[in-house]
Amino acid sequence: MSIFDLFLIALGLSMDAFAVSVCKGLSVQSMRPRHALVCGVWFGVFQALMPLCGYLLGAGFAGLIGSFSHWVAFILLAFIGVNMLRESFGGEEETPDPDFSPRAMLPLAVATSIDALAAGVSFAAMQVQILPAVARSASSPAASRRRASRPAMCSACATKPWRSAPAARCWS
Repeated sequence: MSIFDLFLIALGLSMDAFAVSVCKGLSVQSMRPRHALVCGVWFGVFQALMPLCGYLLGAGFAGLIGSFSHWVAFILLAFIGVNMLRESFGGEEETPDPDFSPRAMLPLAVATSIDALAAGVSFAAMQVQILPAVARSASSPAASRRRASRPAMCSACATKPWRSAPAARCWS
């Protein structure tokens, strides 16, 4: 699995945590850096640990549920869909909750990282080595900074395209 694949998966998995963080920020009268730090730590830790937990669970149960895993996925998704429909017709108005205590943040962190747990189970089913994938994704910012600090060169003609007019026309 490439760094780009891991980045796209992480981006998709973090969207719900981002949305909940924004809503938590909108629930307070005056936003303080402490609020952002609390949200970042809670959601970041759970988004990082849940794929690892899912991988460990998936590796342990892969042999047991392999033949009917599509039915398990169907039942879970159907349950989530029915629950969403039920809540949409409930008509009850929700009130903003400016509470940043562990009692308020723990359920939000767990709820927003359930999809990361499922991604970890998928990694186990695909037999992705989870620790090298995590290490690769953690080291990618440093590698991209090194690449960005080097001058770009055309791989076909080994010139620096911005220095000479003929090389500027090199499209290989």
